[in-house]
Amino acid sequence: MKKRNVLLISLLVPAVILSATFYGCAVLEKGIPPESEKPNGGSNQTNNFLNQTEKEGLIYIVEEEKLVRDLNGFFYDKWNLEIFVNTKKAAQINMNNVLSLISKYEIENPVKNDKVGNFMNPHLQDLYRKLVQDGSDSVEDALKADAFMEELDVADLEMYLHFTTNPDVEKVYTNLADNAKNHLRSFIAELNKRNISYVPQVLPKDEFDTIINENDTVNKFIEKNNKN
Repeated sequence: MKKRNVLLISLLVPAVILSATFYGCAVLEKGIPPESEKPNGGSNQTNNFLNQTEKEGLIYIVEEEKLVRDLNGFFYDKWNLEIFVNTKKAAQINMNNVLSLISKYEIENPVKNDKVGNFMNPHLQDLYRKLVQDGSDSVEDALKADAFMEELDVADLEMYLHFTTNPDVEKVYTNLADNAKNHLRSFIAELNKRNISYVPQVLPKDEFDTIINENDTVNKFIEKNNKN
């Protein structure tokens, strides 16, 4: 786990906005919380308690999903590409799933006043403005901005999964991470159609390649079994 922490921190340095990316993974600097700080002493039993790190994670992730939603709403209005509106709709569903946990565990809702493009977290506010600006020059730049955002989403969700033993939170984060990987594959596919290369900015290259090639691996497995 220590190696993973160091790797994530080092790889996040060249991201589009250093402060925003480090904020998303700032909890890594604290290291793994001791068992005494985990719900039920680190057990995986269902419980009605979240530690402070878990609460902060839900608050951050719901705003990060809001950023994805708002960003793709802006890109769809500007470029009228279906992938943007589909991602916007998916991000809203993700928000709703996180908000259900925020309500269940009686955490203050950071998106109660849900105004497009407005965020309580100042680093996410800066990131949103930056990505809107980056994606306004061309549809290709918008696709790149979205690919970066999905990378960041995967990295943050994987990191926060290490800091929870709550089954409700684990389930939601796992589903969100799977969704982010699917969206990342879709954006890379759109870029490939335009003969635009994309270099991963957040995830380790081997992890990025594994995510992108996952569908090919599954399809080859199915094809092989169909021949047998």
